[in-house]
Amino acid sequence: MAHILISYRRSDSDVFAGRIRDKIADKFGADSVFMDIDNIPFGRDFRTHIREALGTSDVVIVVVGNRWLGGAKKSGAARILEETDPVRIEVETALQKGIPVIPILAGDARMPEPGQLPDTLKNFAFINAATVDTGRDFHPHMERVIRSIEAIIEGRPDEPPTPTATAKPAALPKRKSWRPSRTTWMAAGAAVVVLGAVAAFWAPDMIEFWNNRPAWCRYAAYEVEKAICAERTFFGRDRRLNEKYALLLQKKPENAAALRKEQAEWLAKRNLCSGSDRDCIYRAYDMRLAELDSQLKAAGN
Repeated sequence: MAHILISYRRSDSDVFAGRIRDKIADKFGADSVFMDIDNIPFGRDFRTHIREALGTSDVVIVVVGNRWLGGAKKSGAARILEETDPVRIEVETALQKGIPVIPILAGDARMPEPGQLPDTLKNFAFINAATVDTGRDFHPHMERVIRSIEAIIEGRPDEPPTPTATAKPAALPKRKSWRPSRTTWMAAGAAVVVLGAVAAFWAPDMIEFWNNRPAWCRYAAYEVEKAICAERTFFGRDRRLNEKYALLLQKKPENAAALRKEQAEWLAKRNLCSGSDRDCIYRAYDMRLAELDSQLKAAGN
């Protein structure tokens, strides 16, 4: 059974976090989704309580609204900077344990800047977040999040949906025969000549483009995948990334299971990018390439 924990600040996104919980529970079952782990028994160290609650979690959803940092107290500091802040401890613990974290931005909320966070949480600012609309687009946005959760839990990249059969189109009515005039034939011939010249000019470039696309592009189903397959810069990065990943598997076969899980988690986060958000796609690839380069260097390559 999956174990999905939802972290949120009550004063920031109580109702919205409840909607997210219900949507995820519809997919994975109510027993798989956990909230309100800060209901701590009297006399118990809440740090220990939170660590134990997170111990079996497959993924942690962090709901970020416009007041996620927490209101400042008399000291003037936001609550997230306090060592006793339960939200801080939840996210800190998940990052320390290496549990996959998916931030969900409520509506127009933004991820916090590194300078707004304590040192132990600065990495949270660089995690790719999913924006979920609080209005009519809530459900389609959450479907994207759920696909990423599935990929993380199953330790595999997202798979494109199985195409469904479509009904045969209705037969068109027969049209009367038509004989083209001499002028029409001449115009058609001129068009063929022009198209032939254009094709001769562009064909080599197009052939090179299609030959260099990753093989998985023929199965591209998500918006971000189609964007990657449509641009040389993106699929060039994808090719380099897969070459480095394959080399790392070859160098460290004893770590194959952990590497595959890590790669699946990265793919799930990459797929949260919108196809029109070029910066998000660039960041996802550049961060993963840097991680693989670091691991290859440590492996002696």
